[in-house]
Amino acid sequence: MFTTIPITVLSFAGALVVIILIPSYYRVRNTPVLLSIFWLCSTSLFIAINTAGWQHNVSDKWQVYCEISVRIVYASPFALQCCSVLLLSRLEAIAATRYVSLTDSAKKRRMVIELVVGFILPILYIALAVINQGHRYDIIEGLGPTISIFPSVLSLIFSTAPTLVASVIATVYALLCAYWLFLRRRQLSAVLSSSGSGINISQYVRLFGLSCMELLWTVPINWSVQMQNLLNRGDNGQVLYPYKSWAYVHQGYWSISQVTIEDLRQTSVGRKNIPIMYLGALSISVSCFIFFIFLGTSTEISRDLTARLGAFCPVSKWASKISGRQGLFNVHSVRRQPALSESRSQPPLTPNEELKMKDFDESRADEMQIEVLVERTRYEDSLESSRAM
Repeated sequence: MFTTIPITVLSFAGALVVIILIPSYYRVRNTPVLLSIFWLCSTSLFIAINTAGWQHNVSDKWQVYCEISVRIVYASPFALQCCSVLLLSRLEAIAATRYVSLTDSAKKRRMVIELVVGFILPILYIALAVINQGHRYDIIEGLGPTISIFPSVLSLIFSTAPTLVASVIATVYALLCAYWLFLRRRQLSAVLSSSGSGINISQYVRLFGLSCMELLWTVPINWSVQMQNLLNRGDNGQVLYPYKSWAYVHQGYWSISQVTIEDLRQTSVGRKNIPIMYLGALSISVSCFIFFIFLGTSTEISRDLTARLGAFCPVSKWASKISGRQGLFNVHSVRRQPALSESRSQPPLTPNEELKMKDFDESRADEMQIEVLVERTRYEDSLESSRAM
């Protein structure tokens, strides 16, 4: 039986593990990372709801939600590649020693550029999808609403090409960054400290490793999905259809297709699309976990997450208080314990030895008292003589 319950569970978990990183990276104003979190979290939540809400059914429901969902899921591959371009371009500039400390106005200008590339461009990508959107959306059993794109030359330009071009640009930046890192591998610490970026070696390696891992994971999947959508057509072998007119493409636009898994299995095109759609839905949750492994397990982020958990979770507060009290008790108990040399190296004293030690201590105390009296007498004599003079 076809089921997408594992995708539902993994998508909810993936959205959770990336959303807890928002306060830490908002504090350092890392715009590319925050944009990546936004697209990963929102896409994972939509996929989780889609796979849960349309498990074993194709009912037409939640139409407003479906309109939003199909567009976010449709734009996420392109948006994530744009975020990778932003992150890798910054890392490449640091490694190439072209990154300098910025003024406040320059930082604002850079943030605006990053928001345009990582958010406005994907929104524009969503808006241009209506050119090739033959009808509102399809509802597929187990996967929920998906966008419907009319295969034409314009769909190749406005739907397929942007994602592939963004992935190529991100790959080029990754290769350049690796090149500069290889050349300056021994001076990396000095390069990072002189760049004024506020990034240490550990953070740089994690960000670069995340970007490369995302490319190795998402680029092949994006290309596979796009090529499957482009080449997997009807039995007549025609890949692209002529875009005769707006009215021709959008005839019956307000219709909603409802497709079961059995309906897909009846055609060769549907049978080939099932695994690629399953992989596309699963890839986002895997990307979330990759993101968290690289950026959520560092010492700084782990300490920050623990502190926030202690602030919001009473159980962790009680545990920390109890552990703190136990630590104090252990300190007192250690102080009351004899030293190792006293407990193991020296044998116990006999009564005669204890008596001798007591007499020695008393005689030593008398000598010290005599010395103090002598010193005080000398001080008083010197003071009287100085007054007489």
